[in-house]
Amino acid sequence: GYDAPCVPSCPGGCADVGQGDGCGGFCPNNTGTACDDGNACTNPDTCSGGSCSGSAITCNDSNVCTNDSCNPASGCVFTNNASPCAPDANQCTDDVCAGGVCTHPNSAVGTLCNDTKNCTSPDICNGAGTCNGPVNCVTPPNFQCWIIPGFCDAAWNCAYNAKPDSTSCDIDGDDCTYDMCQAGNCVIGGNTCGGLVPCGRLADNTTTADIDESAPCSLCAMFYMLKNIINFVMTLAIGIGVFILVIAGLLYALSTGDSRKIELAKSAVTSAIIGIAIIFIAWMAVAVILQGMGYANMTTWNQVNCNLPT
Repeated sequence: GYDAPCVPSCPGGCADVGQGDGCGGFCPNNTGTACDDGNACTNPDTCSGGSCSGSAITCNDSNVCTNDSCNPASGCVFTNNASPCAPDANQCTDDVCAGGVCTHPNSAVGTLCNDTKNCTSPDICNGAGTCNGPVNCVTPPNFQCWIIPGFCDAAWNCAYNAKPDSTSCDIDGDDCTYDMCQAGNCVIGGNTCGGLVPCGRLADNTTTADIDESAPCSLCAMFYMLKNIINFVMTLAIGIGVFILVIAGLLYALSTGDSRKIELAKSAVTSAIIGIAIIFIAWMAVAVILQGMGYANMTTWNQVNCNLPT
């Protein structure tokens, strides 16, 4: 009769036991053949040593706004995150991931920024995506002759307007000069002092302390005023006295024995000497009184200070 052909019988999958195939041969070695290990996170899967396995796959969608992972049952998973993302060159937006994409919502009001203008400060975001700041120009070339605050010029630098010429200022600290602004600079003007201030020193005497002219006259101040008057009179009297002496000398020289002219010359000399002597005695008396009151001494009595008795 007819014999049917032998059909080999081998284990399925990656089984490799080196057993016979029932037909006088052996089952083939399945190492390296494709298979499926049931793990979606490996690929490709091949037989090796009687089992099926594969290499781990890389899950990367190149999106900074997703976290990349792998689920063995389903494969790659890309979960949205809220990480920072690429800035949009606007200082007043927050660059953050949302819904898997990079978004740029407006920053909160008051967020610090820089509007690149040298004349504004502090610069902050306005909540609508714009950076700006108030004008802050308070450092002019000098504070006496320029108007504060300043303003922004066309180049966004601080600029200032000069005060009108002849505006009062003070550059030398001397109360007796009238300093004024000219083209933004404080310049020294003329001397405005002279004479006496009430119960005080000579107004243009910068060697003594200022006196409160609104204060009531003190005994010291009254004597001090008297001393200043005597100083003035003595200066004038010495000049007049010298003039009288010169005239008297000429009268005497030209008298040619005229007794009337000689007596007139003698009388003029005597009057000049007596007048100067009286003024000097008054000067000394006031000086002694001021020294006795403790407001001056005989060597530096011009530096009287009625506010600092000894």
